[in-house]
Amino acid sequence: MKCRQCNIIGILTFLVLAGLVYFSYQDQQQPQESVQTQSQIIINNKTLNVDIVTTPQDQARGLGGKTDLADDYGMLFVFSDERIRQFWMKDMLVPIDIIWIQNNRIVGYVDSVQPEPGVSLSQLKIYSSEIPVDKVLEVRAGLRLESGWEVGSIVEF
Repeated sequence: MKCRQCNIIGILTFLVLAGLVYFSYQDQQQPQESVQTQSQIIINNKTLNVDIVTTPQDQARGLGGKTDLADDYGMLFVFSDERIRQFWMKDMLVPIDIIWIQNNRIVGYVDSVQPEPGVSLSQLKIYSSEIPVDKVLEVRAGLRLESGWEVGSIVEF
C-alpha cells in the first residue's frame, strides 16, 4: 500500500513539475507585450501627442506601416540609458524628421528622411545620433523646421 501511495505522489509531483516547466516555457515564447502609451510633449510652445515606445519590439516597428502623420503627432522612443542610437526606415511609407534628445534637450536631428521601398534590410541607410541620447522623436518630415526646433530646444513632458 505504501508503494502505491509513493507511486501516486511521485506521478502527481511529476505532472505538477512538468506543467510548471511547460507554462514557464510558453511565457518565454510569447513576444513581450507592447508598452506603447500616449502622452503629450511640448517643444517651443508646440504641443505634440506622442506614442511612447519602450520595448525593443515596438522600437523596431516604430512608425513602419503608417501612411500619414498629423502635424501634432510624433513617436517618442524612450531608452533606459544614453548611447549612440541608430535608426532605419524599415517598412516606412512616409518621410520623417528624426530628432535626437538627451536630458530633455534636442542635441541633433536629421531632416526629411525618405522611405526606401524595395530596399533590402542589409541595404537600408542607417541614421545615427552623433552623441549618446536617451530619447528619439520621429515626426512628419518638415515639422522640425516649421516649428523652429533647434539644437538646445527644451522638450517638456
